[in-house]
Order: sequence, then C-alpha cells, then structure tokens
Amino acid sequence: MNRRKALAGIVAIVGGSVAVNYVYRNSKNERINSLHDEKLLIGELAETIIPRTDTPGAKDVNAADTIILLLEDCADRKTQNNFIRGLEKVKSCSKSLYNKSFFNCSQKERELLLVMIESEEKPLNGFMGKIKNKFFGESFITTLKEYSANAYCTSMKGASEGLQYIMIPGKRIACITREKNGKSWATQ
Repeated sequence: MNRRKALAGIVAIVGGSVAVNYVYRNSKNERINSLHDEKLLIGELAETIIPRTDTPGAKDVNAADTIILLLEDCADRKTQNNFIRGLEKVKSCSKSLYNKSFFNCSQKERELLLVMIESEEKPLNGFMGKIKNKFFGESFITTLKEYSANAYCTSMKGASEGLQYIMIPGKRIACITREKNGKSWATQ
C-alpha cells in the first residue's frame, strides 16, 4: 500500500508541475502577443526618443519591429509585463493630460509625457537598482530607451546615415582631430 501511495503522490506532483508550467507558458504568450497590436504606438514612442532630423529617425529604421523582437526573445517576463503596463500608462496619461491620443500629441507634449512617466518610475542606480530589476524587472522607460537605441544603432540605415561608419577604415592613426558636434562612431 505504501508504494501505491508514493506512486500516486509522484504522479500528482509531476502532473501538477506540468499543468503549472503549461499555464505559465500560455499566459506569457497571450500577454506578449498584444505587443504586435501596439506596433504603431511603439514606433511613435521610439520616434519621440530618436526623432528624424537630417539623419533618419527610429521609424525610418523600423525600430518597432526590433523592439518587439527584443521584448519577445530577450526580456524576462517581469520586464515584458512592465513594458505592456507602460504602454497602457502612456495611452491613459495622454488621454487624461491632453484629452487626445498619443498619436495626436505634438512632439513637445510627447516628450513631456515621457519625462513625467520617467520621473514617476524613478529608476534606481547601483546595487539597489540591480535588486529592483531582479525582483520587479526593468522599468518601462529604461527598456524603451535601451531597445530604441539598440534598434537604431544596429540597423543598416542608422549605422550608415545616423552614425559615422567607415566599412574599410584604412590605416591606423593614433591621434586624430574630431569634428565639433560630429557623428558618433558606429563601430568600436
């Protein structure tokens, strides 16, 4: 009788863990799939951070696609949920502050909105920031800035037109003078 009870207990534990794992994976996929519906909003947010000037902006390099890909493949679940909550907060704050959607806001209103959200999130630095990120995930603004810059700098258009890029640099010159207010280097 003890063996039967032990086997039943093992089957129950394994079955329960499989069920929990199944529910966890499915809930993660359902939440993250909502990002594809918010592609235009993510593109506008990235364009607010890296606007088009004489160089291409974030929308020109399709930063929204890269941001969604990075969130799906590289971000942990907490960061993904923070990002989705952040998108909802952007929509609700733009409605409450300006009585219009984020798409209809001017560039200055968009910047002020992102600054306000960033000041509310108060990203921490140092050891306490690492602990916060480990337990609660990265904040919305931190993730948006990091992934927008990553998407821009790793795109061909961003690296070749927005940054200084020389495919074959030539000979090595140890000390060179830099142009004032010149472009950053695309390669290290």
